[in-house]
Amino acid sequence: MLRGHHRGRTLGIGTDLWAYWDEFRAGRIGECEMARLECGLARSPGHCMTMGTASTMTAAAEALGMALPGSSSIPAVDSAHHRTAAASGARAVALVREQLTPAEVMTREAFADAAATVLALGRLHQRTDPPDRAGRAGGVKFSLEDFDAIGRGVPVLADVRPVGAFLREDFSYAGGLPALLAQLARVPEVLHPDRPTVTGEPFASHYRGADIHHPQVIRTPEDPVSAEGGVLVRISDARMSGTSYGTCVLHVAPESHVGGRTGDPVTLDVPGRVLRMEVDDAELERRRAGRRPPPPRFERGYGSLYAAHITQADEGCDFDFLAQPGRNPEPDPS
Repeated sequence: MLRGHHRGRTLGIGTDLWAYWDEFRAGRIGECEMARLECGLARSPGHCMTMGTASTMTAAAEALGMALPGSSSIPAVDSAHHRTAAASGARAVALVREQLTPAEVMTREAFADAAATVLALGRLHQRTDPPDRAGRAGGVKFSLEDFDAIGRGVPVLADVRPVGAFLREDFSYAGGLPALLAQLARVPEVLHPDRPTVTGEPFASHYRGADIHHPQVIRTPEDPVSAEGGVLVRISDARMSGTSYGTCVLHVAPESHVGGRTGDPVTLDVPGRVLRMEVDDAELERRRAGRRPPPPRFERGYGSLYAAHITQADEGCDFDFLAQPGRNPEPDPS
């Protein structure tokens, strides 16, 4: 959606909303001010104008090679959306005729490039599980260690909220994802330029020659927002908005429902890549021996299926049977 405006300030939904919500809860602004703020934040159709969950996932899809070049960066109300939709539909029909399948596009190299792209956007803290889930469904194993290894060599090149200063609309007009990819390609041994994409052309054709039109929004490797991307970003086994900010550690596994508890001291060392619960092995074993699993909340239907088959966050939060090996029959064309 379009950038937000309130009392002379440019706002990003989610990121700024949380800050104002804290002010409201503290009693420093009232209900009327919050109502005006809401009107100024959501000014058009579309998803968050910050680099939140939706924006990150569309960028990942384009970096995977599963979307047309530049399609992930277009504001919802821009007329280019209609043109891109038509072009995408035409290309989808051509893919059927060419018999180019997702499995041929979504290779391990493609997932590595998607991870590097999301890191360069400064947003991997929220998006390790969907790529992992998609990779497992396609038979590609991509672990948290893989994400971290890539992150150590990828600079953050997008100065976009919630970690930066600008908004998605600015990112689009600065050159969008092709411009960012063109700069990321200058970092040695990060991208895989020759892998296939849904356009039928190699990945390099998606960004070759793309220019930066606003160098404060999309940076070069020589002038990055930060020298490397990071996986760590409130320690929790749950979810949160992709537009949140500040230091937090999410998607801790295994989740508390299968045996965890609150109140234990935790050591977090970001440079050392350490997240450790300070409880000795003897105490953990005592807890395991005395644990009684809670009764199932659902005994039939989807709730029961979910509880029995969903995996933990480090395995993609997906149904285990979707990632198992094997083939399904092709649809009968008759």
